[in-house]
Formats: sequence, C-alpha cells, structure tokens
Amino acid sequence: RGLWRGTGACVARAMTLSGSQLATYDFSKRWLLQRGVFSEDAPPLHFTSSFLSGCVAQTVTQPVDTLKTLVMSKPSGDDRGAIAI
Repeated sequence: RGLWRGTGACVARAMTLSGSQLATYDFSKRWLLQRGVFSEDAPPLHFTSSFLSGCVAQTVTQPVDTLKTLVMSKPSGDDRGAIAI
C-alpha cells in the first residue's frame, strides 16, 4: 500500500516534464535555425535549445512536482486524496 502511494502524481509529473521538454526542444531548435540565430546544427545550438527546454519544462512541472511530494509524504493512514492536502 505504501509502495504505490503517489504513483498517479508521479506519472503526471513525468508526462508534463517529458512532453514539455521534448516539444520545447524541437520548437526552439527549429526557431533558432530559421531566424538565423545559429547558422548550423552545432553544439551551441543544442546547448541553447536544451537550456530553453529545461527552463520551460521545470516551470511547467513545478506545480505537479509539489503535489507529488505532498502526496508521497503524507501519513500512511490518510486516504483523503490529493485535494485534501
């Protein structure tokens, strides 16, 4: 019972992190190339796209991550659900 506590919140966090990170990386990489900020597909472009992607992913994921932490750290007998926290 305690092993699976917070599984739903953990899955929601993983979905928001992966979805926002992958979409933002791809979009920012194409946008930077189209606008001429970088002239070639090289490490500076990948670094910049990764940095932007990480910032967006953490901003999007932070509320879900907080919920996950609250759900996983609540007392064992408390079955009121995530909304009651």
